[in-house]
Amino acid sequence: YLSKTMSIELGILGGGRVNFAHDDETGDWYICRADDSEGFIVWKDKRCARFSAGFIVQRLMRQAKVERKSVQFMMARMPVEIGGVSYYKILLSNPILR
Repeated sequence: YLSKTMSIELGILGGGRVNFAHDDETGDWYICRADDSEGFIVWKDKRCARFSAGFIVQRLMRQAKVERKSVQFMMARMPVEIGGVSYYKILLSNPILR
């Protein structure tokens, strides 16, 4: 799930869709709001954005070398804009273990 703050920033609090992007050259991962019928459906929730993307989460955790069931990642404050879409980098270098 995404925090309430990030959900508001992406404009998906209470529903919408998200997509992930992977930069093959740098290995960086990004998340963005999806405005079409593609992407992961965000469940309607006023507290945060919840969606099911297990296989992507597994790839993120493998890349971050995390061997736990649960972990949190920080997000970049400023997005990278490509083709009018704002992509927020997922910061894998310093996972928050709980």
